[in-house]
Amino acid sequence: MSNGIGEAVVADIERFLRETNVSDFCKTPLDRLAREFVSTERAGEQVKELSRFVPIGPDTRVLEVGSGFGTFVYHCRVNNICDCHGLEPGQPPYDATLGIARRLLGDAGLDQSVIHEGIGEAMPFEDGSFDAVYSVSCLEHTQDPEAVLAEVVRVLKPNGVAVLNFPNYGSWWEGHYNTFILPHTPKALFKLQVRLMGRTTDFADTLQFITYGKLRRWLAPLADRVEIVSTGQEIWRERIDRLEFSEWNGLGTVKRAVRLVKRLKLDRLAVAAGSMLHWETPFVLVLRRRPHAEPSGSP
Repeated sequence: MSNGIGEAVVADIERFLRETNVSDFCKTPLDRLAREFVSTERAGEQVKELSRFVPIGPDTRVLEVGSGFGTFVYHCRVNNICDCHGLEPGQPPYDATLGIARRLLGDAGLDQSVIHEGIGEAMPFEDGSFDAVYSVSCLEHTQDPEAVLAEVVRVLKPNGVAVLNFPNYGSWWEGHYNTFILPHTPKALFKLQVRLMGRTTDFADTLQFITYGKLRRWLAPLADRVEIVSTGQEIWRERIDRLEFSEWNGLGTVKRAVRLVKRLKLDRLAVAAGSMLHWETPFVLVLRRRPHAEPSGSP
């Protein structure tokens, strides 16, 4: 493949997606989805998102929480962008993604051990280990998001920055099922909507429905250690204004909806309402570790 990632890796990912019944809830064709997961173009966009909030270079120590198939870590290391490490659980079904991520690095002659086995609630790192922490579509899959946020803050160095990208269930879009929802839809009502769409609800049961209010509650105990820089509203406003966002995994539907809103000249109203009601989607939560915060204790 042109991005340097072999077809065998793509085949392994597609097999994993089939074995975990992803098509029961996500209607993006599995072969396309597998290639999106290994897209270095997508990884490049993620690097751009991270570097918007924190300068990174070859010596910047970065942790990706929820490395999935390892593409972000691979892209950063093969291009000498930063000293990137990954964290991925080792229990099923994530043992398979951990294995694929390590093979991806190994096939490129990179150190496989930089993909660490572990969970976000108890990261296997010392306090203040990283200059930056990055994550995409991970927090909603964790057992205890509040504990994960506390761990993210703990492993950051003083003045370190975390950029965490995850769905906002106070918005109008659910990205796993690629469907519009009413903001703050209760999970039980969402599952009814999913059934009416002819899809399984099993995956919905695994999701944390994170909203702005929940985030504020979870972050309140960390206020003496971390500053909330952003929840991604400025990025959301830019995307509506410029329509400059990719169409990965169903986001083409969102782009078409935004175009319609703009044609109806409702975009300013939508932005004003959304800014007040926190419709930004996804959340791009940016946290900065305070320079003199006391360590919270090693794992």
